[in-house]
Amino acid sequence: MIQTSSKSLTLQEFLLLPETKPVKEYINGKILEKSMLKGKHSTIQTELSTNRRRIICMVIGIINYFSFIDFIQSSLKIA
Repeated sequence: MIQTSSKSLTLQEFLLLPETKPVKEYINGKILEKSMLKGKHSTIQTELSTNRRRIICMVIGIINYFSFIDFIQSSLKIA
């Protein structure tokens, strides 16, 4: 892997960056260029990388949903 940025970023800042080729990854606040993958691992990694924003949004949505349910349940107990 080749380091491509010396500026430290938060994960949120990294996720806001546009997708690039070659693919970059976020490790300990740094953006690193990923090395070329081969075979089945490459296929899986490509799918995960392509869909990461969708996966993150789904996870955040699930967390928000359960937070909302907890809020409603606690509100109903008070009333």
